Amino acid sequence: MTEVALPADQSPRPMGLVSRIFGVIFSPRATYTAIAARPTVVGVLAVTLLISAGMTLWLLSSEAGQRALGAQIEESMRQAAEQGREITPQAREFTATIVKVLGIVAAVAQVVIAPAILALMSTLRF
Repeated sequence: MTEVALPADQSPRPMGLVSRIFGVIFSPRATYTAIAARPTVVGVLAVTLLISAGMTLWLLSSEAGQRALGAQIEESMRQAAEQGREITPQAREFTATIVKVLGIVAAVAQVVIAPAILALMSTLRF
């Protein structure tokens, strides 16, 4: 990768959160130069996690998402029954409950687990 050298009197000016988010899309070279000069990740990480968690919650809580997830679980149960495993009514009731709350659980897990994994990776310094 080539280095972009700026003249001594032209250091990149600091960019705000919104400027960085849109700058990465519309003017990536200038934005990445400014980010490299003053790296901050917390704001963009928070925005990314919230958008990702919100989309997961929306998808898994929607009627179509719950139907798809329920169909996938039913198929797994059908395959287990074909292999001779007994599927009790309590197990079916439990999976129906899981389908209803999985959107919330997945969204919260993304917001909690992703920063923990990133923190762990940053301490390992591959």
